[in-house]
Amino acid sequence: MVGPCGSVRVVAVFGLWAVTLGAQEPAGNRLYGELLGPGFVYSLNYERQVSTPLSIRVGVGGWPEAGFQYFAGFGMALIRLGRGDHSAYVGAGGGILWVVDVDFIESTDETAGYAIGLVAYQFQPAGRGFFLRLSYTPLIAVGGAAPLWGGLTLGWAF
Repeated sequence: MVGPCGSVRVVAVFGLWAVTLGAQEPAGNRLYGELLGPGFVYSLNYERQVSTPLSIRVGVGGWPEAGFQYFAGFGMALIRLGRGDHSAYVGAGGGILWVVDVDFIESTDETAGYAIGLVAYQFQPAGRGFFLRLSYTPLIAVGGAAPLWGGLTLGWAF
């Protein structure tokens, strides 16, 4: 026979078990493409969840334009806010932009560093699979800024 205290413990254990089943953490790895965002026009990214709220992201991006090729490489730390399928992210990082003269008309190859901020909404069903992220990513460099910049991310979590 189980007394009143034993019944409370059994209910509490099953209640916690049910809550944890309904709030699975997303997969630890993500590979995705992003339009706009910290890679400027487009980027390919890899993200690794290193602890429950913390992920590390690295990416490369770029775009061609009138005789020049722009390449971007960047890294960020992201913190997940919330649980379940819908969550928010905040993050910060930095990147390097290389501008290469592909027509060799002038010797204008240059590099510039920039800072990145991120506030994002992410939809990802629990576990592995497809995810979608919409983000606000202001970019700040010594010579200027893009304070009204965002990104659309589509990818796969595994």
